[in-house]
Amino acid sequence: MDFKRAFRLDRASRSDVRAAVDEELRHHLELEVEELVGAGWTEASAWAEAQRRFGDLEETRSYCERMQTERGRRDRRREMMSMDELRQDLKVAFRAIRRAPGYAGLVVLTLAFGIAANTTIFSVMNPYLFRPLPFSEAEKLVQINQVDPVLGFDMARFSFPQYVDWRERTRAFEDLAAYNYGSTNVTGVEAAEQMTFGRLTENMFDVLDVQPAFGRTFLPGDGAPGAEPVVVLDHGLWERRYQADPTLIGRPITLDGVQHTVVGIMPPEFNFPYGEVKIWVPLQASATDDRDREAYLIIGRLAEGWTIDAAREELTGIQVELSRQYPDVDGRMARVTIKPIREALNFA
Repeated sequence: MDFKRAFRLDRASRSDVRAAVDEELRHHLELEVEELVGAGWTEASAWAEAQRRFGDLEETRSYCERMQTERGRRDRRREMMSMDELRQDLKVAFRAIRRAPGYAGLVVLTLAFGIAANTTIFSVMNPYLFRPLPFSEAEKLVQINQVDPVLGFDMARFSFPQYVDWRERTRAFEDLAAYNYGSTNVTGVEAAEQMTFGRLTENMFDVLDVQPAFGRTFLPGDGAPGAEPVVVLDHGLWERRYQADPTLIGRPITLDGVQHTVVGIMPPEFNFPYGEVKIWVPLQASATDDRDREAYLIIGRLAEGWTIDAAREELTGIQVELSRQYPDVDGRMARVTIKPIREALNFA
């Protein structure tokens, strides 16, 4: 992993930077461990191997801190230069206004009318500038997150046991589904290629209410321990890597050395959770997993008659209950947030 590109930090104190870096490193290590355990490694050996693959973590932390410090210096230099340029521009502008006040007034009036017209046109046209989301009744889809009170971060993840509890207790949603994503090496007759893939609970495609272009999506049991590994492919990937071969359904492809049967191809417009994800596999997790292993994001479809505000109120009550039951884990988070899926996944 190229950490120089992965970490893009805002201005923060040294302790804040280190905390953010540590959190991100922990998340990526946990994803790597999960993949290795799924491939047959023991938990202890998987952690050792994941740390070996990631290399010198202390050097990564130090690099990010140095990067943040240098960025702060550059930002301050740019601000100083911008202020100097603004002062010079204002001096020139005021001199011009003194020399020709009538002309200056006409320019200001023209600009005012232009800005007002553009604002009106954009307000009217803005809804039509967004492309449709590739999900049925997308206005009912939201992402649920936790708020970390220390970092102020409102995209904190859930553990699988937490997801199970939320799913069982909520009435505001038709259903909840969980996901995360990582990288995998795709091998076979074609050249090896590293790709981003999504791990989805078996019900995710049902929650999104999408249908494949060919084949099927996941069925109950596809994510069960010991189930035959299956995979759903992006339409563009199917065309590029497999020459749109219609006989690919039912045949295996190899991900990280493990054969997965291709069961479906998604439509060209499908995109989840973002455009770089080209492969989807069933999420294999259990309600008995560690509760503090917070590695998953949650998507929900609002039930009939429920609004986002009403759902947020219900989830707040559930979070209070779980915080009392699990104060060392759920109690660490400040609250839950709900975002429309377009905002959460940054579709535009």
